[in-house]
Amino acid sequence: MKVRLAAFIAVCAALLLWLNGPSKTEVLAGTCASDNAAASDVISACGTLIDLGGHKPEYQHLFLSRRAEAHFRKRQYQLAIDDAGLALEVWPNSPRTLVWRAYAHNALKDQAAAQADFTQALQIDPESTYVHYNKAKLHRIRGELDASVSGYEKVLQLDPDHQNAAKDLINLKVHQGEYSQVESLLEQAQDRWSEQHWVYVYQIEYDLKYSGDVGNALTMAETLQRVFPDSSDGPYYLALINFRLGNEDQGIENVRSFAVLNIIEGREKLEFFDLWIRKFSNHIVLGQDEEWVVRTIFFASVGKADLATAEAQNFLDQTGTNGRKILLKVIRQQGVEVPPQADAGSTEFLKKAIADYIEHIRLKSELISYVSPEEQGT
Repeated sequence: MKVRLAAFIAVCAALLLWLNGPSKTEVLAGTCASDNAAASDVISACGTLIDLGGHKPEYQHLFLSRRAEAHFRKRQYQLAIDDAGLALEVWPNSPRTLVWRAYAHNALKDQAAAQADFTQALQIDPESTYVHYNKAKLHRIRGELDASVSGYEKVLQLDPDHQNAAKDLINLKVHQGEYSQVESLLEQAQDRWSEQHWVYVYQIEYDLKYSGDVGNALTMAETLQRVFPDSSDGPYYLALINFRLGNEDQGIENVRSFAVLNIIEGREKLEFFDLWIRKFSNHIVLGQDEEWVVRTIFFASVGKADLATAEAQNFLDQTGTNGRKILLKVIRQQGVEVPPQADAGSTEFLKKAIADYIEHIRLKSELISYVSPEEQGT
């Protein structure tokens, strides 16, 4: 009786949810307005709603403009322009729709039309940071750097807390080689956004690549690790800096910490079932966690061939034939030639394949320049 009652309650609950669930129109509207839905799904949902008709002007504008944005994402630029035009006929005072149409015009090399759209958008809202920011971005895309700088500065004048404008302005000033201004902007960023992760990363990157102030980079990396203990960026940069300073033992420890956090960050993006399958398979097939892969690649990327080789050899020692097959498959997928003797287990040819793979990683990586700046570009 208890089982039947439970079943009856479950059926009633399901029926109630069905009766009170969202209508088909509401589901379509949710997809049409979603920033996470695939562009093709947005186009389909918005199109169905547009064809239904009978909407208030603001909703008709929304459906048309969202479909225009989805067409742009699919690089269907003329369709994006057409839908944006229809949306503006329904609701003319929409800076956002004008901005998207401007980008579509620019993609079709019609810069005059793009400029006209931005001019119209700023006439509607002269102090719109959305319009000024996207106009500055478009200048940057076109290579109009001075105009882009002016645009980002205008955004920050209107909204000093606009972090994207600050980041883009810093990147642009670095590109222009105006390092004194970069340092001033970084200092302002630290004063205003000391709790933001990117502020530390930008300062560390600048010190390692441009100013050469490794001591300051070390201080910032230590602070980054303390403020954001769950981020892999702290040990990542600490490893680079310690290897650069010759502190190899500390660098190795940093790489180990980085590998653990890096894998955790990757797992957080997996669904539970996929995560369980991956971990279970690794232990059954290899008897190994995944951190060895990260350690091997990191060591190889910074020119520590001996450490990378030791990681790969330790992996082979623990995993035997299965591990050798997987490692050689990975090496081949990177375009590195592997002789058949390595597949057969020849120690000589296996070592040669691993050495070639590690050197291949080093040559492809840009990390070597962080550790040994004199090797940049070699």
